[in-house]
Amino acid sequence: MRTVHPDWDDDQVRDEVAAILAESGRTVPDPAKFRGLDQFPAPSAPGDNVEGAADAVGAPARS
Repeated sequence: MRTVHPDWDDDQVRDEVAAILAESGRTVPDPAKFRGLDQFPAPSAPGDNVEGAADAVGAPARS
């Protein structure tokens, strides 16, 4: 990013990189911060239509 936009500050570079990763589906949780499955909320019961629900990696949950 700095090669293309050498005039950008750290915040602009970080924001653009985050946007590119999100658009391309390459955002993943930091494995160094994984502390077990207890850190995630209990899943909804099948058939529950929870608005905005997501799975452990942030993908939209299917109902």
